[in-house]
Order: sequence, then structure tokens, then C-alpha cells
Amino acid sequence: MQKNKFDELYTKMEEARKLYQAGEQEKARQNYGKIKETLKEQETEFNKIWSMYDKAKENGNQYIDFHDVIWDNEVEGIVKTLRDNGIERFTFSSGWTSAVKTAWLFKENGCTLEGLTEVYDGFEDFTTGKKTKIPAYLFKVN
Repeated sequence: MQKNKFDELYTKMEEARKLYQAGEQEKARQNYGKIKETLKEQETEFNKIWSMYDKAKENGNQYIDFHDVIWDNEVEGIVKTLRDNGIERFTFSSGWTSAVKTAWLFKENGCTLEGLTEVYDGFEDFTTGKKTKIPAYLFKVN
């Protein structure tokens, strides 16, 4: 299996957060600076996926969730980057007008639509205090 740089970066980010909370702000800043440098060295697609990966983890989702606009010309690079990092599944919950077309482009670039699922969207229902869920396509990266 390929090396998953997203997991590695997330682990480093979590370590930096823990250092910061433990009062070691300078060391945390240094570690965070290294992470930022690593991200600067990556392709645009990698950074877009990283943003979604970090948000998915923060929201408590199992898979990377693409919830934002994915432009047609980004799909091929995104799928390649997912493949190169051993990412086997992702969700797509974008509500933008062309979301169905984007889902089709994922299929055309070697992903299989496995079905529908729900993902946490990062918001809480203020009346219940529970995280809210939204529907999403579940894709497998072939």
C-alpha cells in the first residue's frame, strides 16, 4: 500500500496542537512551520485534498469528504493524488449546481460510486447539541 502523506501530516498536526495546549508554544510553532513548508511543496490538488481531509477529521468523518466546489479540470489530479496516497474511499457531499456532473467525472476517472451515506457537516443543532449530518455519495478509488 502506498504511503499516505495525509495521515502523516495529520499526525504531525495533532502533535503540534498537543504541544501548544501543553504550554510548549514555541516548539508547536516550529512544528507547524515545518508542516506549512511541506504543504507549500505539494501540488494544488494535494493542498485541496489536505484541506478536506483535515476538515473531515475535525468533523469526525471516516473518509475525506469533498464538500466544496470541485472544478472539472481538478478531478483527474485529485483522483491521481488519492490513488498515489493509498486513499481507497472518499465521500462527496457538495450541494453545488454541477455536483452530479462532478460525480460523473469521478466515475470517468476510475472511481466507483458505492452508494449514498451521511457525513457530519461540522455544525451542531443548537436545540439538541448534536452534530448535524448531510447526505453524500460514497466513492471507491480504483
